[in-house]
Amino acid sequence: LKQNEKTLSIASGRAINELDLISNKHNITCSDLEIPECYEASKKLFGNFDYIKLNILEDKTKNKFQCIFCISALYIFSNSELEKIFYNIREMLEKDGILIIDFGGAEDHVFSLIFHELFLLVEAYMVFFFSKIINKKIGFEIDYNHGYRRKNKEIIEIAKKLGLKFIEVKEYDYLSELQRSIIIRKLIEFFPFIKKFFSLFGRKIPYIRFFKFRKE
Repeated sequence: LKQNEKTLSIASGRAINELDLISNKHNITCSDLEIPECYEASKKLFGNFDYIKLNILEDKTKNKFQCIFCISALYIFSNSELEKIFYNIREMLEKDGILIIDFGGAEDHVFSLIFHELFLLVEAYMVFFFSKIINKKIGFEIDYNHGYRRKNKEIIEIAKKLGLKFIEVKEYDYLSELQRSIIIRKLIEFFPFIKKFFSLFGRKIPYIRFFKFRKE
């Protein structure tokens, strides 16, 4: 991001990422369904900035922005909802404006399917039953509605359909997804030297995928 660009952050929450940029003189307007209680305190600590109420599924701002970004929030929306969001974002972008998004999780492919739907499930049952043997209380809960995994090409196709041209995708963080596993987390904790091995292994399921689009 460039300091002088008029930028909108979607689903900012407490604005943890945004405040670092704001303190470095970036022109960022934060937004979310509600303005957090910490807003006034944040301005005193990091400098003045705007925070607006915005339901990205239903609303658009009157002002247009040179750049819009959204981090780790869009995975909770269905394809039809994502189309509405991309449409609203496009309407809020200036000509040639930039959109940067991160879906907060690995791409949908065979490897991620096996890891999330098979390995982690089997591991959870193993840990649960082992806890019964050693008479230790460990809770067990499965959440079947924790958002959507998508292929990179699916995200690109939806954005293209709504007039957003794909520029590039960059991937980071090759351990967070793997560390959902108790076994892998403990192995890294007790044998730190194997962290590099799992980092290489984790390149198949990077936690962070930053997509960059331009309004056509």
